[in-house]
Order: sequence, then structure tokens, then C-alpha cells
Amino acid sequence: MEQASPLLVIQEVVFPKGNRAHLAAPSLGISPSEFLKALRAETPECLLLLIGGVEGVDESLRARLLQLCSRGIARAVGARVAASIISFPLLTAFFYLIGIIGGYLSGVLLLGTNGGTYFYRLQSSLGVVDVRGGFIKALVFAVIVSSICCFQGYFCLMRIGGYGAKTVGLAPISAVVLSCVMILTADYVVTSFLM
Repeated sequence: MEQASPLLVIQEVVFPKGNRAHLAAPSLGISPSEFLKALRAETPECLLLLIGGVEGVDESLRARLLQLCSRGIARAVGARVAASIISFPLLTAFFYLIGIIGGYLSGVLLLGTNGGTYFYRLQSSLGVVDVRGGFIKALVFAVIVSSICCFQGYFCLMRIGGYGAKTVGLAPISAVVLSCVMILTADYVVTSFLM
């Protein structure tokens, strides 16, 4: 810990790629301009302001700043979107297979339909256009779901109406609700273009 001014205690955090940040606890009654002068940041490129006590926030703040400064939000979100673009079509293919097997089991074994008739009707009613449309929708849904979930996760601490664990708990709820609404909307739009 080093003293930057009598009004302010500063701890410098150094990250792997050479980026630096300062953890500051201003005295009561300090003005924002005095605060920025004490930080030597009259025109800061980035300023993260936490309101409240700093007791016990050291390690969690260090981990969060490390995530923001050394990796970057764009790279982290890009990796998650890319993983979703790969995994959603694979899951779609898997669920197509499960649906065909489930239809066969229920139609042939439970209802006593001929297996050859089942596969003939499946082949005659299922076209390449249907399968292709399912994979296109999977790609669109992958981008929508991963983008919404990343946004809600990374910016959960900026929510209005709470702080701490409450905002972390509200982020997945809003991510699921927004994802469902956007999937329904995108499904309508993509289907209208595919038809």
C-alpha cells in the first residue's frame, strides 16, 4: 500500500499483459475532482467506480479486473458465441436422431405399426428443406442465446434495483426470459424467410 495523498489510499493492481489498475478508498468529503487528481487520472481512459466499503473486496475485485483487463470482454464473448455455434447444430442433429428413434419405439413397439411403414412415411414426409431449416435455426438461436447470456452475465453488477448476490441471482432469470422471447421472435422471422 502506498499513499498517493493524505485523502486517499491507493493499491496498484498489475495484470499479466502489463495493464494496471488502482484500488482506491477515498476519505469522506472528498470531491470527485480531488479524487481524480489523487489518482492522477484527470482524463481517464477507463474508470471503474465501486460505491461502498472496500473491506473484503480485494480478491474478488482483483479477479474481475484481471478478467476484464487481460482477456477482454469481446474475446470472451466471441469464444462463447463460437462454442454455441458449434454445439447447437450438433445438439440439433442428436435430437433429430433421438426423435426418430423415439418415434420408432412408440410407433412400432407400443402401437404395433410396421417398421417398414414407419421409415417409408418418415422418408416421404421429411425433406432436406426441413433438416436444413432446423440447422439454420440452430445457428441463429446459438448467436441469440449466447449473446444474451453473456451480456446478462458480464453486466449483472450494473443492474438497477439491487447489488451483490441479488443481482447475480437476477441475471440468469432475465437471461432465460429474454432468450425465450427472442427465440420465439427469431423463430417466426426465420421460418417466414425459409417458407
